[in-house]
Amino acid sequence: MPVVYEVNIDVHPDIATDYLEWLRPHIAEMGNLIEGLQDARVCKRPPSENKIYGEGQLDISRWTGYTVTYVIGSHEA
Repeated sequence: MPVVYEVNIDVHPDIATDYLEWLRPHIAEMGNLIEGLQDARVCKRPPSENKIYGEGQLDISRWTGYTVTYVIGSHEA
């Protein structure tokens, strides 16, 4: 039975384009490292609902959100 693993990322808008240019090849590289990986994709999404993050009260309400989804063939992989 497949396992779906999701990573949610919020990126400051000043670096969002550069980050995405790094992220796509990184996801492809992970495909070579994760045994049983069947699919991996990145989708843009609204920023996290938590608008304030951490003790420093970092406001991420205008940041760009991405979700990376990995589908792995089974939980044994």
